[in-house]
Amino acid sequence: MAYATLHAPETAHGTFFNLKSAISSIFDTFGKVRQFEALSALSDAELEERGLKRSDIARAIFLDNGLS
Repeated sequence: MAYATLHAPETAHGTFFNLKSAISSIFDTFGKVRQFEALSALSDAELEERGLKRSDIARAIFLDNGLS
């Protein structure tokens, strides 16, 4: 027995929303990369003042977003 799945055609609104979401995601990622670079440039003492260790930078930015 064969099965078929029907999909409604993509609307202009749906396409715009998907494009907007993709662009937003790209800008969010660039912002996180800039944060990573800025924190990586700090000394260990400066990181400690912020409550971070060098090994915590990636997790804090990309996973937890635990920076305030």
